[in-house]
This record gives sequence, structure tokens and C-alpha cells, in this order.
Amino acid sequence: MSRGKKVENCIEVFVKIHKGGLPELFEELKRTPPRKRAERLRTLALLGYLRLREEESRRIASQEEELQETASQSLRKKKETERKRKLQEIGFVKKAME
Repeated sequence: MSRGKKVENCIEVFVKIHKGGLPELFEELKRTPPRKRAERLRTLALLGYLRLREEESRRIASQEEELQETASQSLRKKKETERKRKLQEIGFVKKAME
């Protein structure tokens, strides 16, 4: 891909990796032949992206579980309150009949 030429559906990325910042990655890429480095970086980027997407899915699932639990607790409390109210009404009716 030549510079200055507009290409659809493509992103050109320039990456600088400093030895001090990510020494393991630096050494790995240093050992990789220059023509294979881009493919190695694309693979690493894809793995990182998939990991982030997996973590996001887990976070969303956890939030949904919390919401469902909160809704269930709220429904249980509402049913219990309604049951107590009905029992109080029945008790009041029994007392009135005595």
C-alpha cells in the first residue's frame, strides 16, 4: 500500500515499540523476520481484541444477573407484603365475626 493513496476498508498503522516499555514484545518482534512482523502484530491485536470482547461479554452477563436477582428479590418482597396484607384482612374479618 503506497502512502497518500486512499484505500477503502483498510487502516494503515505505524507502531513504535520501545524496548523499555514492553521488553518481552520488543525481543519477540526483534527475533521475528521483518516481513513477518506485521502478521505477528495483527495476530496479537486480534487476540487482544477477542480478550477485551470476552471480558465485556462477561461484564454484561454479570450485570444482567444482578438485575435479575434484584428483580426477583423485589418480586418476593412484594408477594410477601401482599400475603401479609391478606392475612391481616382475614384476621380482621375473623375478629369482626366473633
